[in-house]
Amino acid sequence: MIEKNHEDGQQVTDEELVPDKVIVDQSYADESAADPDAAETDENNAATEDVGEGQHAVNRDGQDETLRATAKPLRTRERAPSRRTIQREQRRRRSSSRKARKRTVYGMLGGIVAAALILGLALPSFTGLITPDQAASENATGNTPSIGTAVPVQASRALADGESYSAYQSVPPTSGPSYATAIEWGFHAEQQPDEAVVRNLQQGGIIANYNLADEAQLVDLKNYLEAQPGYPGCFIIQPHIGVPEDSITLTSWGWMETYTGVDRPGMEEFLQDHRNDAPLFLGLTCGAPTTLDAPEPVVEVGE
Repeated sequence: MIEKNHEDGQQVTDEELVPDKVIVDQSYADESAADPDAAETDENNAATEDVGEGQHAVNRDGQDETLRATAKPLRTRERAPSRRTIQREQRRRRSSSRKARKRTVYGMLGGIVAAALILGLALPSFTGLITPDQAASENATGNTPSIGTAVPVQASRALADGESYSAYQSVPPTSGPSYATAIEWGFHAEQQPDEAVVRNLQQGGIIANYNLADEAQLVDLKNYLEAQPGYPGCFIIQPHIGVPEDSITLTSWGWMETYTGVDRPGMEEFLQDHRNDAPLFLGLTCGAPTTLDAPEPVVEVGE
């Protein structure tokens, strides 16, 4: 029993103090009953205190049951794709890219092969194709020479009178630089300057360069050429040191052919194919002061 002293010196026991405490608690209980909201607030506060005491007890004793019960739930995080998944996706994309490139290449090759086949089938149908050398010698007459040996055509330029030039593509020459004035058409007992004769070739002429020891053959050559229409226009007959012995070399612009003796059939083909086939067209007689009778018109049967 605990005794307390009043101011007046009287001792009071615990039993005497109990009624006062009961009165205070009873009055508080009456107020709580009168106010339901206040009673609910007190219950919440009491629960909070109990949780706080429980958490404090867990932290102190090392027990985690109360902490897990009161802790907030963790959020679930989405897992990133693994390295193996990423590598597999990269391999799939590279494989798709390679397949697409292969399809493109195969398509292009198929188109090229098809074009080559079509071109191969079409080429045989083309006739009369002109070689570069033949095209170079084609002139305003529209003829396409083919008889003889083609010689690469050299660029033309004017040489000063008396100037020499030694870089022609062939002997005798068939094209290249020349004097501005051609030599006289017809027969010449001596060889004329190449630089002058090239000008005659440029005007569409044909040069009969000979190296004949037999005088009868020379006469035969002269008789054959003098019988050509329009002679002496478009023809020159001269000896040339560059022609093989007992031979005749016919030259035109970009073409030449050598014959043993006077080969009239072979020479006739060359004349018909190359006369007036050159860059300059000065008329059917190649600028010579002669006339060339026009051929008679062909009359078809039944007209």
